[in-house]
Amino acid sequence: MEPRARSSADETRRAGRGFLTIGAAKVYFIVASFVVQFGLPRLFGDAADFGLYAQAMAGVAILTNVLIAATLQSVSKLVSEAPHRAEATARRAIQLQAVVGGVLAVALAGLAGPLADASRDPALAPLIRAASVVVLSYSVYAALVGRLNGEERFAEQARLDAGFTTLRTTGILAGAALGFGAIGAVAGFALASAAILTIALVRVGLGKEGEAPSLSRFVTFMAPVWVYQGLMNGMLQIDLWVMKPILVDALAAVTASLEEAAARASEIVGHYRGAQNFAFVPYQLVLATTFIVLPMVSRAIASGDEPKARATVRNALRFSLLAAAFFAAPLAGTRDALLGLAYPADYAIASEAFLRLVAGVVPFTVFVVSATILNGAGLPRISALLSLSGVILVVALNGALVARAGTSEPAALEAASTATSVGMLVTCALSGAATQYRFRTFVALATFVRALLASLGAYAAARGIDVFLHGLGGGLAHPFTRAALGLSGGAAAFLVIALLARELGRPELETFRRIVSKKGSSEP
Repeated sequence: MEPRARSSADETRRAGRGFLTIGAAKVYFIVASFVVQFGLPRLFGDAADFGLYAQAMAGVAILTNVLIAATLQSVSKLVSEAPHRAEATARRAIQLQAVVGGVLAVALAGLAGPLADASRDPALAPLIRAASVVVLSYSVYAALVGRLNGEERFAEQARLDAGFTTLRTTGILAGAALGFGAIGAVAGFALASAAILTIALVRVGLGKEGEAPSLSRFVTFMAPVWVYQGLMNGMLQIDLWVMKPILVDALAAVTASLEEAAARASEIVGHYRGAQNFAFVPYQLVLATTFIVLPMVSRAIASGDEPKARATVRNALRFSLLAAAFFAAPLAGTRDALLGLAYPADYAIASEAFLRLVAGVVPFTVFVVSATILNGAGLPRISALLSLSGVILVVALNGALVARAGTSEPAALEAASTATSVGMLVTCALSGAATQYRFRTFVALATFVRALLASLGAYAAARGIDVFLHGLGGGLAHPFTRAALGLSGGAAAFLVIALLARELGRPELETFRRIVSKKGSSEP
């Protein structure tokens, strides 16, 4: 085998095994998150408390996701470009993130009152203050994980993330189980984040003094990525904050007090969050792609290997579309069974919102991978502008459509999910144009068509199984049975259609075989 071909094959194995390793940790995170999201409604006792917790954490999640993703990408890029300076680069990153995280945590605690007032619900304030500890912990933790990612120490990164997931899950559920309600869950999260930061500092280290990128270089790269990540996560979370005050104002006209209106609005938000938890699964599962593709694109561009960068971009985007669609279609088809399995009966009202949200998450996933690629190409400002357009659309559409829904919960849920999904779809199209312009490649039209056909077939199969079993009654009508068989049938239908359409075939199977093979891999 030629050296170039051997190097390419080795990199494919490293990247693939890295994806599987980090992906496994991500699957564990998703499963644990579902344990939290399914457990909290029962521990709290009603949807209003769950909605209050969901809104508070949605706002905080915008900050924490920004810190994790932006810092991880920035540190990973700088470490991968100069591995010999990893210790010094890591130390500089930790110093910077300690300052950034500290400032953000203090600011968040100080703004808790005004944010609660803007949402027409003073009960939010103590939750936001408690969550400020999470912001500081995530900021420094992200720098440590970014170093591991840049050095392609994917197994260590996955183990650390899995430990974080375990502590986070335990802390949140324990805090709620003690009877302190939403504030107890947030406080448990805060304690868990501080604990994992301590563990990460011991495991990864503080780095060493030496020649490192200047703070100005860190900030020059990070600032646009901060903006991009903040806006991108805003697309996922901001609808909760837009719809809540609109609903409170509408409900205040027909309820006895503002407090009662806020509680009813929190209940609607809780139902909406229940749909979001499932709809976001395809994005969460495919997110591991961004951790792998970023250093690969950065290295290819730094070495001047444009054809290699183009091939990496094309393959990553194709994979993200197919994988997101593969997960999304069966989920949409079994939405009634999943909501019935996971939540109390009143959450069934979010079924239509579930369907619309999961349809929007597929193009959103492709957008995120595309934007990550643009970041790796040194174009974070483009990613930020794309995200800004998406947030503007999501906010404007939610404001208009939710206001028109009035006090009707089904109408409000459908309005918010429609507004968010349309914003995601338009942003994906814009990111496709930007990626095509920079790399002269995007997802082929034929792949889009085949993915759509496979998705429709998978949805029809999953939906048909769910409805049929529900009609039979008895044990087969149990939500678990309907969900398990519906998801399996939908997934099988997607694969069969993709194989018949020749979107998947022997090359993909061979690539997967090489990825999972330990032979020749540099991963332990």
